[in-house]
Amino acid sequence: MLYGPLLLGLATAPDPRFASSALLTLGVTGVYLARNAIGLLLRRRRNEGLTAWTALFTLLAAAGLLPLLGSPARDALLDLAGWAIGFTLAHTALLTVRGRKRLDRTLWGEALGVAALALVAPAGRAVGGAPLDRVAFLLWILCALFFSSSLCYVKMRLAALKFRRDLTLRERLSLGQYQLAYHAALIFLAPGLVAWLSAGNPWTVAVACLPVVVRSVSDTLRLTSRVPSFQRLGAAEGVYALWFAAWTIVAFRSS
Repeated sequence: MLYGPLLLGLATAPDPRFASSALLTLGVTGVYLARNAIGLLLRRRRNEGLTAWTALFTLLAAAGLLPLLGSPARDALLDLAGWAIGFTLAHTALLTVRGRKRLDRTLWGEALGVAALALVAPAGRAVGGAPLDRVAFLLWILCALFFSSSLCYVKMRLAALKFRRDLTLRERLSLGQYQLAYHAALIFLAPGLVAWLSAGNPWTVAVACLPVVVRSVSDTLRLTSRVPSFQRLGAAEGVYALWFAAWTIVAFRSS
């Protein structure tokens, strides 16, 4: 979810240099790890060495990002950092809202987190010599839409665990209706945006999204209340992410 958008941004940039690409990779990795460590610090009463890890990850982020502030991509990176901070603040505010189901609140919060992570796609293009143009915006939208689909899918799998028996077809469709709707929108919206902005090959983008759409339908029809193998889920997500990244790169480089 972090390196897929980064790979897309760098691979579609006009002039990605190894040094700047490595610095950006180091920097965003440090930011991601530091953010997770800070989250653990806020939720735990015992430190358990998290302060030291947070400091280390922050140093990694600074080591990668500060040198880039002296590059031509500085203004673009600062703009993107502002957006990332905005998404993070919105995420924090959402978690404080009362009167909503915790699972739903977490889903929307995670979607904001995905949108923030997807900003590394335009960041990759920026350090590779591209402006924050319509392609950068489109890559961000595509990454946010694609990787948010996993949130809807996982929510369905978790909701099925509440049942202690085999599910009927009606129950499966009821549990999967929202993620089915999301994936149906994804397969039309993603290539539609590409065609509308004339910034890539929409058919190739449809191919990039197709496997997760097929999984959405097939796994809804076969949905069970058994605890899934989260290792398998994680491995499958990695395969889908690589497929999406590869075909999306083809879509933009061949146009």
